[in-house]
Amino acid sequence: MHFSARLVAILMVVYSFSASAKKILHIGDSHSAGTFGKELSRLLKSDENITSAIYGSCGAVARWYYTGYSTPCGYFQHDQNGVEISQTKHATPKIEEITSAFDADIAIIQLAGNYTGYQDSFIKRDTLKIAQHVIDRGMKCFWVGAPDSRTRRERSAEVKEIIRENIGNICTFIDSTKYTKYPATGGDGIHYYGSVRGPIAKAWAKKVFELVTKE
Repeated sequence: MHFSARLVAILMVVYSFSASAKKILHIGDSHSAGTFGKELSRLLKSDENITSAIYGSCGAVARWYYTGYSTPCGYFQHDQNGVEISQTKHATPKIEEITSAFDADIAIIQLAGNYTGYQDSFIKRDTLKIAQHVIDRGMKCFWVGAPDSRTRRERSAEVKEIIRENIGNICTFIDSTKYTKYPATGGDGIHYYGSVRGPIAKAWAKKVFELVTKE
């Protein structure tokens, strides 16, 4: 009886660990290649029950993750095997190759800010395609909208609603403007870096981490 009780206790511990363990994939644009992405990567890696991979490519929209278009302005990667890359220029990895190599449970898609120059019809096709890709592979999808910016604010608001309505029935949409406020002066009006804007990006990353991992 003593042995059986001990075995049951061990099995309960194993089950508890396996039930809480998560594999999380994060892909995104310049925010994921910068302070936000690196902080979210740190938070994910700090949880021993999470295996994570992150790919951030400056300038990216979803199409870049199909064509492999090279970013000229910043790339950050930390894959599930611990391989880290931080470069100015780098090819955007293809989503099929990423998801074939990493069988994740959850996908965080942080792609929104670079759609402001595209037509609505393209935004709908492009965002739905990659959202459907991760859903078809059994992942729970979280779509992280663009943070607050000082420039292109009106069009960014329109893009946010287009994406929310387009993929909201298959992905949980995270409205990043609720957790960010771009300072009235300084910076480029879009990106969060430096001693003033960096802490905002880190707080944003923490909020996304909490929303994604709370279940």
